[in-house]
Amino acid sequence: MIDRLRSHLQERGAIRQVYAYGELSEFPQLLRVGLQRSGVHLIDTPHTGRKDVADFMIVTDMVMFAFDNPPPQTIVLVAGDIDYVYALSRLKLRGYRVGLVLPPVGANKDLIDIADFVLEWVDIMGTGVREEGKALRYEPLLVTLRELADKGQAQPTRETVADYLDEKYPNWRQTSTFDNLNDYLKSAEDDGWVIVQRSDDTTVVMLREEGAAAEEQVSLEDRFEPLVRVLDDLHEEGYAEAELALVGIRLREHLPDPLKALGVSRLKEYVLEAQAAGIVTVRADGLQNYVSLKTHDRRVPHDNRKVQALALLDRALESLRDDMIMPTDRAVIGRMTELGGGWRIEHSGFDSFDSLIAAAGGEGRVMVMMRGGRRVIFPAAGEFEYFDPEKDEEFTGEQWDALESYLRSHPSIITRGRYYFARRVQRAEIPAFEGMPLGKLIVLVQMAINRGWLVVAGPYLRVGSTFLSRDVF
Repeated sequence: MIDRLRSHLQERGAIRQVYAYGELSEFPQLLRVGLQRSGVHLIDTPHTGRKDVADFMIVTDMVMFAFDNPPPQTIVLVAGDIDYVYALSRLKLRGYRVGLVLPPVGANKDLIDIADFVLEWVDIMGTGVREEGKALRYEPLLVTLRELADKGQAQPTRETVADYLDEKYPNWRQTSTFDNLNDYLKSAEDDGWVIVQRSDDTTVVMLREEGAAAEEQVSLEDRFEPLVRVLDDLHEEGYAEAELALVGIRLREHLPDPLKALGVSRLKEYVLEAQAAGIVTVRADGLQNYVSLKTHDRRVPHDNRKVQALALLDRALESLRDDMIMPTDRAVIGRMTELGGGWRIEHSGFDSFDSLIAAAGGEGRVMVMMRGGRRVIFPAAGEFEYFDPEKDEEFTGEQWDALESYLRSHPSIITRGRYYFARRVQRAEIPAFEGMPLGKLIVLVQMAINRGWLVVAGPYLRVGSTFLSRDVF
């Protein structure tokens, strides 16, 4: 981290010290060790029932730095809160330069305006808002709801949330990849972060923990009955231990919205609660967790992870065939990850994706071919029709006009690559693209990149500024 900061700041002078503020008891040990080894000075900010502890300590330390170091000096802040505006403005009046590193969730406009230079944290660290990274996408919303709750508004209206979001995080649309608040709230609700209560007159938004506190308490047996039922079913299928992701998939078969129904923000919270109640055993293996009922024998006659991976491969190929997407290694792995709830090859029982494909070929599940220097994987039933993203397709003038209109009306879209951009266009239900397979939409996105309408920035894809600035006749 220090090396990356230095590479972006070296033209402005050497970095004397880096401070990180937070409640250290909540930091994972590996993170604390990594920060310390990088030369970061960790400052513990225990809340002890009060809020804004870190803010006050940061402002105090900036002032103390000014006492000990006369200008010209440069203070670089990695934050976006409006609470720092006054202190930094006063320091600027005394000759100090102010740098601002924008966090992934954006920053207050007044804070940006007073900075002498502004950098993006995602540019420095090479990472950003992940399409599958839910917590970061919802951070502006969650912080907004927590701060409104601190002000006595535990159940704010949609309008109150909208006003606070726009003031606190004016860039929330870009960082969350949502164009409007309704879609943002709906996605946060679906992913289990908030509860949205809608009526004819008003809409109320609550943090899930606030809503869960008001729910009727149920008996221990009733609370964990869905989990016991799922694990019993999986045990009969040969899964003495089940991956947490698989448990989540099966729970959705019994509960339309399991997180909401169970009053938790993550499935792991529910499973750990069941472990504390003596109902299940949770075993960690790397980044994966395996769950089993304590009443079950955990011995297995074969490696169920491999069986599950091969079955998931079959589903992925069928899904790619339906979307008419070229089944390259990358496409297959991506679809397996999507269908498998975060599935990873390192937790499949196979040493590599190549060994998985070799096993599938040995069982007669797949046939492997080369197309244009790329390996493509077909089901044993044979090849299927697909659109090659490296080859242009025919699109009508009406379709190009429809895409141009969509991009101009959604200039802040940021997605992770062609696939997710095509998915966004597909979900927009544009009449000109009605019935068009996702595979062909991916080709359309690639051709838009070739035209300069879309720009690739690392792993991300966004609408090009040159395209937006050109005249339309």
